[in-house]
Parts: sequence; C-alpha cells; structure tokens
Amino acid sequence: MRSVKSVILSILVFLCGQLFAVEDIVKEPSENAGKIGTYQGKTEFPGNNYYVYAPTTYNDKNPAGLHIYFHGQNGQGGAKHFGHWKQNFGERFNLICINMQYMDGDNAKDTATKVLAARHAVAQVMADYKILVGKGVICCFSGGGLPSGLYYLESSAKRGPQWPYSHMALYGSNSRMGIQQVTPMSWSISVGENEWSLAALGKTQSARFADVITQVDKHPDVFFNIIKGGKHTIHKAAVAKSAEIFRRQDIATSPVLYAGDYQEKELKKIVFATNKLAFGPAVKELAKLRKKKKVDQAVLDKADIIEQKIKDRVKAMTDLVDELNGKDYALCYFYGSLIARYIKGYDKELEKSFKTMMKELDRKKLEASMRGQAYIKNSFRKMLISDGRPNLGNDYIGPLEHFLGQLGETDQIGQQCKEFLQYKD
Repeated sequence: MRSVKSVILSILVFLCGQLFAVEDIVKEPSENAGKIGTYQGKTEFPGNNYYVYAPTTYNDKNPAGLHIYFHGQNGQGGAKHFGHWKQNFGERFNLICINMQYMDGDNAKDTATKVLAARHAVAQVMADYKILVGKGVICCFSGGGLPSGLYYLESSAKRGPQWPYSHMALYGSNSRMGIQQVTPMSWSISVGENEWSLAALGKTQSARFADVITQVDKHPDVFFNIIKGGKHTIHKAAVAKSAEIFRRQDIATSPVLYAGDYQEKELKKIVFATNKLAFGPAVKELAKLRKKKKVDQAVLDKADIIEQKIKDRVKAMTDLVDELNGKDYALCYFYGSLIARYIKGYDKELEKSFKTMMKELDRKKLEASMRGQAYIKNSFRKMLISDGRPNLGNDYIGPLEHFLGQLGETDQIGQQCKEFLQYKD
C-alpha cells in the first residue's frame, strides 16, 4: 500500500507539474545520508528503484558530483553493480554514482514516469550528500537512451538541480532525441561495429554525433567511438574516452564550492563569484572582507578555505591548458579562451603569462585542427555509408588521411579521423 507521502508526491508532480518539480519536493535526508558504499533506494513511483555507490573519496569536507546511469532493456538485474563506474568515475572524480533500476525492464513503457523516478533519485541523493550541482555525468546503454533522452529534452536547457550534468555519454544507445545545446556540454558517443545494424544503433548514434558535431562551435570536446569488432555492450575504450573528456570538462566548468557550507552573509558574494568561476571578482571580495573590522574569525577561516580552493582550481586550469598546448590545438584554444576569462583580474602576472601563451600557440597547427573540425562538421552526415556495418565513403578517405597526417593522434580531431579511417574499403 502506498504511503500518504507517495500519493501526495504523485498528485503534485502529475497534476501540478507546471508548478512543482520533484526537486522542490524531495528535500529531506533519508536514513542513507552520508553513507559510503553501495545500497538500494526506492522512489515514490513503485517498481522504479535505484542503487547508489558513494565513493571512499567523499566526506563532509569533500563535496561530490553525480554520475547517473540508465540500463538497457531487461538490465535491471545489473543495477547493483558499478563495475564500469566505480573506479573510472566514482573514485577518480569523487562522484556519487546512481544506477537506475526499472523493475519492468522496459524503457519504452511509461517512460515519463521513469524519468520522474530518476529525478526523484537524484533529488534524494542531493538531500543525502553535499553535491556540487553542475559537476556531473549522465549516461545510458541501449534502451536506456529512451528515458535519458526524454530527461535531456525536458530538463537540459539550464544547468541546476533539475539538470546537474555537464557531460553526457551514450553507449550503444537508442537515443532518439534531437540534441540542441542550449546549455553546452561535452559528449562521448559510442557504438560497436558489430552492433551497427542492431535496432538501428549505428543510425541513432551517428545521428546524435551529427547533432553535436554540427554545434561544435558551442562545445568542441566531443567524440564518436566506433569500436572495431565491438559487440552490443559497454566497451572499456568508450568508458575511458568518456572519462578523459569529462576530466577536462570538470576542471574547466564545474563549481568550486558547496554553497551550503558558506551561508554567512559576508561570504555570499564571494561564493557566488567563485561558483561562476569569476575568480578576479571573488579575490577582490575576499580582500575587501579582510579589511573590514569586527569580522568573526570563523568567517575569516572560511575565507581562507575559499581562497585556497580558488588557487587549486586555477592551478588545475592552467595545468590543463599547458597539457593541451602542443598536443591538441583546437581544445587548447577552446579551454584556454574560457580560462582566460575566469582568471581575468585574479593575478596580473599569471594573466599576462597566460595571454602570452595563448598568443604564441602554433597558428598553423591551430588552423589545421580547426579546418579538420570544420570538415567533419560539414561532411559527417554523408561520411559513413550504412550497409549493415560502418563503411567510409571513398570521397572522404583522402581528406581524413590528410588531417590525420597534419595533426597526429595526440589531437582529438586526428583521433576522430583515425577512428573513421578504420572503415575504409
């Protein structure tokens, strides 16, 4: 028998959906609050459960991000296992992992309720842990593309509690939503060579990559893995590529602070600026705070913590651009341009040296990388001829070989060219 709470929640969500969101209703911590390890949770929608893995890296002083996974058809039995996600995402990036568990095993049945259940699961995890909203991954396999796709269509226009993700990974999925990057994200899309014709996965995954590559000016950190000889499964190479992309996205765009830890009125402007990655204004506000008289020592101690977290993030950001410089010019330029804005006014010497580095990027290599990117953007929809398997059209072999020769395999565009060239006749 359903609880009164369950009935009220269902009425609010279904009848008053325009006024109330699941995220506004599910706010109370559960008995699992702060728990480390694996456990099952249940939503207010019967038959729609979820499993959580909270990594050992999480603690009260180290807030986490999120990783949510949607299983394929009849995949509910594997929801308790976090083999792909535990080390690659949970422990590595300090992400609370959620595996949805739909007990009917049918993602096509009552998909809207399945999405509500996922939002409920995420809201409950946000109530149970300190979550950095915007540091997050959403991914799916096979039929899990249906609820994750509807979730994307309903909620992705604005990053926040209803869409706390910055990266999306589609593993051999039936993701049939059209992608419109109102809020730009990074993307990892994959399909196995031998599952190309299974449930039209080659067609759907190619269509989703066509969507994101067409919008590459909004976010160029996207990749399409076509796993040579790959069957219908989640491939290790695709998971590794997704993690590689998310690492960059995390450094460059994730919030720095869990705002709930810094509720003092003297810190509000500082926290807001810091989580907008406006580090110049943030350090100016910190300096103003320290000049004030009669500021509680507890507030000053928190100001020191914020300053150190900003310093650590700026170091990670500049290290990222140093890493990309000389290896991947398009991504170096993209992330470097973002980071140049973030550090404006933060440190004059750093700002000056960073500008110099960006000006001294090898322009010929940068232009080659951008031309390769533009070529794939403009040509991809006709590039892979489908005959039951991926088949690269002859007209595209020469140009892809040219760009691969120019860029090499440290450049993601070069890697993408190599990926497609596996399927030339």
